[in-house]
Amino acid sequence: MSHRAARPSPTPAGGSPRRPRGTSRAPSPPGRAAPSAARPSARLPARIDGACERHGRVILAGMIVAWAAVFSVFTWLKYRYYLYSDIDLPMFVQAVDGLLHGTMFSSIRSLNWLGDHSSLILFLIAPIYAVARHPVTLTVIQSTALALGAIPAFALARRELGGGLLPLGFAALYLLYPALGYTALYEFHPEVLCTGAALAAFACYRADRFGPTVAFAALTLLGKEDIALPIGALACYALLGRRPGRLRYAAAFGGLAIASLVVSFVVLKPNLGAGEVDYFRMYQQWGGTPREVALGLIRRPFEAVAALLVSPGKAIDSTLKLQYHLHMMLPLGFLPLASPLTLAIAVPTLATSPGGYPSTRSTTSTRRW
Repeated sequence: MSHRAARPSPTPAGGSPRRPRGTSRAPSPPGRAAPSAARPSARLPARIDGACERHGRVILAGMIVAWAAVFSVFTWLKYRYYLYSDIDLPMFVQAVDGLLHGTMFSSIRSLNWLGDHSSLILFLIAPIYAVARHPVTLTVIQSTALALGAIPAFALARRELGGGLLPLGFAALYLLYPALGYTALYEFHPEVLCTGAALAAFACYRADRFGPTVAFAALTLLGKEDIALPIGALACYALLGRRPGRLRYAAAFGGLAIASLVVSFVVLKPNLGAGEVDYFRMYQQWGGTPREVALGLIRRPFEAVAALLVSPGKAIDSTLKLQYHLHMMLPLGFLPLASPLTLAIAVPTLATSPGGYPSTRSTTSTRRW
């Protein structure tokens, strides 16, 4: 009986020697997963991130179109089945339709609507309304304008956090924010059209693009007279920051805010209004004139801040205020609190909303916020 030495298995070119048939693969070292099992799971996040980086703008466009389409359909259904029950949508439909006939008189409230609120942006959307003269046209414009706010949200997150999945995640967070959808479904308000413009102004400021920042801030101010307050707060935000050219940005924001207030309260309201809107009635506890209100807020700062959260002796108001803040913060996981300086931009708006001083308005009005 002859014994022949076993021939070694041929080695493939550029590879490792083949294993003899019937033998098993050597086990992986302890604590180390098999390469074939680990690689797909390890590469999946990178692949998703890479796909979002390559096709992020296309995905963002799809998200915007889908959101605008869904909420536009919802507003049509509300209109079709008589679910709009307040005065805002018919009032602004009449206002825009009146512009096409050369009048700004509102028979619904028997006043010149431009003397009531400085909603100058209605002049910009009147040509669009002229193409499709239907009340739902305004709600579709509103839904589209809100959806477009995802663009500056995406751009801001991309600049601050880098590319990939995160910018799309923050754009989705913006679109899924409950208050945004509720705003799209609740009547029609001209200032809502400026939500995306305000966010774009902030994003351009963070990117140090002075021209677009000023343009978007000016567009934002066309929505309503009290938008001048957060734009003025944005001037303080720029002044307190440590970014290059902060004085230039602060002067631009502050100048635009002051110009807007002058146009509204010195030109339009005295000449076209009859005192229909009086914000100072909301601050009667602080004084009877603007000067007295300002001094009262300065002298009692802690009481002023507390008034944003509770109303002493008014349990319903205090409950509504707390619910308001909870509804605003909870969907975001209270993340805005991580940047108090940025969050402070919203304080003037909060102080003029029912969430801040609801005692001067009805409980129904407060619930709408």
